Amino acid sequence: MVAAPCAPLHCVRGPVRNRDRGRPLNWVVRRHQVQFRVMCAATLVMSTSHVMALEVSSAVWSDSQALADLASRGNPKSVVESIYSNQSAWSHVVDHIASGNPSWVRAAKALQRGSDAGSSSELRDAMFRALAANPESVLASAEPEFELSRLCGGRTDPLATFEAAAAEYDSTIRAVEAVKSHELSSRRKMCLLRLREGRAGLSGFFNK
Repeated sequence: MVAAPCAPLHCVRGPVRNRDRGRPLNWVVRRHQVQFRVMCAATLVMSTSHVMALEVSSAVWSDSQALADLASRGNPKSVVESIYSNQSAWSHVVDHIASGNPSWVRAAKALQRGSDAGSSSELRDAMFRALAANPESVLASAEPEFELSRLCGGRTDPLATFEAAAAEYDSTIRAVEAVKSHELSSRRKMCLLRLREGRAGLSGFFNK
């Protein structure tokens, strides 16, 4: 008797029969199918565990370009979670974003795509600080990840005292006023409007 052609991945060579000489047995095929499914499930679990266990090394989070590349090419949520769970790493990142250096602004944009409520507000606060340090870079490239109408409104929560918060707004307003680029004139105008609104709102916030 000639065996029937075998389908790929489901092949049992030869006429395997049961004791009663009936139709070919299928348990071997079923066993291989089950083993294949278990193997795939194990691979998926290991892959998921690998993503969840992602740790961003200091060589990456201390380098703005490497950090931006990793967050852009990989899973930005996992990158943010890894750095956010490391207090010294996260402080390093947000402080460098606040410098307004264009490469760190790019890193902030990449991280913002994977941020949640807590990390997102801290990234936005860092970008608000960057607005005073390098307003041209922020005005030119913050969007769309950081909407300027929100960013220029101020921190998520003002600094602890009226005097400190007012001084921060005043220094940021002066920095944005100094921007002379014609290409940024409309953004500069809108940002100054929002900054002045935020500055005026401090009196109500601090009951002054």
